[in-house]
Amino acid sequence: MSSWQEYAEEKRVIDELVSGGFAPAEVTETLDGDAVRFVKAEGGGAREAREILLRHPESRKYLGAVLLGRLREAARPDVRESDRADTHRQTKQAPA
Repeated sequence: MSSWQEYAEEKRVIDELVSGGFAPAEVTETLDGDAVRFVKAEGGGAREAREILLRHPESRKYLGAVLLGRLREAARPDVRESDRADTHRQTKQAPA
């Protein structure tokens, strides 16, 4: 498998887990990559867990970006997604 294909596959798995309601709970760095444990809280206090190994450095950076995005959303729950996009565009514009 090529390096890009490995990254694309790891990114796809991360996206599937996050869209399925899983959240990264623990990251363990190893010589082979980062072992990431995802947890999904279910009714009655039960928790489903899955673990993946991210070998590609871009996949590890992508996971970091996903985590930062979730933290930003949690910090600003009163802001709609469309408002965030407008704010992002405004900060990119050069001052007049």
